[in-house]
Amino acid sequence: MIRPSNALFDDLEKASSYDRQRYEWIDNEEGIVSSYVEDYYGMFWDTGLMDKYERVSLIFGPKIDDAIKNLHAMMAAIDGYKYSEEEILNMPEMVVIREEAARILKMLKEPNPNEGVTFQWISPGEKP
Repeated sequence: MIRPSNALFDDLEKASSYDRQRYEWIDNEEGIVSSYVEDYYGMFWDTGLMDKYERVSLIFGPKIDDAIKNLHAMMAAIDGYKYSEEEILNMPEMVVIREEAARILKMLKEPNPNEGVTFQWISPGEKP
């Protein structure tokens, strides 16, 4: 089983939480820079996840990889530049996205050893 980066765990936790999204996108007074677009690019591109999928077809195992690719497609279908954060937060599609992110997070935290692969993926600057 490959070790997901801490950033990916955090991104999935945020993607699965209405309350956290509302706080960081709309209600935050702490100067947190966050938006739907920022979170989408952070999860899939800043972590290097989509670059990895371009080079190898299997990262976490078939079931998790398929779920991550599905989540990517669902999130990419929402134009974060066209809608406000409030509108995005309350879209019916976001309910499904949150459920899928939570499901992926659970699979990563409770891996099935029969579905994993043998190398580790560690983000730059992280120690194995």
